[in-house]
Amino acid sequence: ITLNKPVLFIGELSLSGKIKNVKGVINYLLAAKSGLIKDAFIPKGNCYEASLIDGINIYPADSLDEVVRHLTMGPKIQKTSYRATNL
Repeated sequence: ITLNKPVLFIGELSLSGKIKNVKGVINYLLAAKSGLIKDAFIPKGNCYEASLIDGINIYPADSLDEVVRHLTMGPKIQKTSYRATNL
């Protein structure tokens, strides 16, 4: 798969192809944002943490297959519209 722009991929990949939650998502996203990365694929279980960061498109995924389909001609992953408020 060839990408035309920088994209961040975060998560632990299991042998079954599932994307597991990871620690440090906020730090990864802040670093990506400062490096001008606008899109990030993260584990669905890390959505709340990711919602704390504005200015980057977050695509929550359950599996590698889902990400590959998104990047090719398959169904698209919906960007998360959840934003943390009232902290």
